[in-house]
Amino acid sequence: MTNQFHSLLASRSSESLLGNLDLPEHEEQALVDAAKEIRSVIVAGFTDLREEVKRQRLEHEIPKPKFAIQGSYAYGTLNAPAYPPQQQVDIDLGIYLPFSALGNGQQPKTVTGYYFDAVTRILEAHVQNRRNNWTIPKGEDQKDNCIRVLLSEKTHIDIPLYAVPEGELHRITEEQLRVMKANEQLPEMIRDSEFFFDTSAIEAVDPSVIHMAHRKKGWQPSDALAIRDWVKSHFRQMGSMIRPVNRFLKAWRDETWPKGGGPSSIFLLSHSLSSFPGDTNGLSHCDALEAVINELPSVLDSPVLVPCPTPEDKDAKEDLRRRISDKEAEEYRRQFVGLRDNYAQAKREDPKVANAILINLFGERMPFDPTRIIVTSAVASTVASIRNTKPDVRPLHTTDRSTSG
Repeated sequence: MTNQFHSLLASRSSESLLGNLDLPEHEEQALVDAAKEIRSVIVAGFTDLREEVKRQRLEHEIPKPKFAIQGSYAYGTLNAPAYPPQQQVDIDLGIYLPFSALGNGQQPKTVTGYYFDAVTRILEAHVQNRRNNWTIPKGEDQKDNCIRVLLSEKTHIDIPLYAVPEGELHRITEEQLRVMKANEQLPEMIRDSEFFFDTSAIEAVDPSVIHMAHRKKGWQPSDALAIRDWVKSHFRQMGSMIRPVNRFLKAWRDETWPKGGGPSSIFLLSHSLSSFPGDTNGLSHCDALEAVINELPSVLDSPVLVPCPTPEDKDAKEDLRRRISDKEAEEYRRQFVGLRDNYAQAKREDPKVANAILINLFGERMPFDPTRIIVTSAVASTVASIRNTKPDVRPLHTTDRSTSG
């Protein structure tokens, strides 16, 4: 006997885990609107900087910043948070400036410090004039690799800062958004020299690949666009089930670590891509997820790779295991084994018990309706049941979830 619970996972006509993972439409729209507003504010801030440079006849180049949505929202794998505010959902809004505007990457820590300072001041001036609860964390509460703007207890915008080689500017897709008109006078920009980027040459960085600004480490080779293109290419090849399968895995992570933590989303995504079945003909979401789960306990035994171009090797990859401490790895492996064993148990238990196990694994967003679990005794009947219930399975389109922000 084996159970098929693909209807509980991804149904078009009934409540499902997949549907319950979606951010409510009004909350998603508010998140997108916030990204649009932040983009417009930064563009306006840089415009003011250019005007100030002209007035003071300073020899500084203040280019128009370019933007790219990246991360889970761009991949279409975004889930609503299960336990806010410890868990939140976000949009990653990358800002890209040419290296020439940043001293060709020279004196890394100083220049990146000014980069963070300039964008932060623009955002702080805007937030102070808004009548809502947006906040910009201070000091140690800010992340080292981006500027975070907290929107609510459930949502935030992360703004990583990048420097891009001149010849690569065409790769930056500037989001096609209507620039919202300001209804009030823009705040006066700070006019001291620290507001501009230092161009002194002490310690040079080879500006042949995209670098991300880090508050403590200076410029770090990091190409989020390479990862984005890599993910989308795999999604196109793998078909409609890969996105929901990855979202189910993230839902398990959030239920297992309700206070935050656990394997990163990019780690789980990389594993999903490498362990997803090559042939999904006749498979349901239930079977595809099982294949991905079964490979998890051994995931730390071999490299978990994502693109990470460097000046020396533009085809280089990063092993995500290097971001995981020995203590974390031990905990992850234990939880991975537990997920595999409990999921396998749910496949063979009485439907009521199986449904309870699924709720324990994936949380209360997993429906309790044992009558929708299909019990089969042979592979042939399993395939037949999948075919007969195909209209009840909700596939995701392989097109991008969003190209706006």
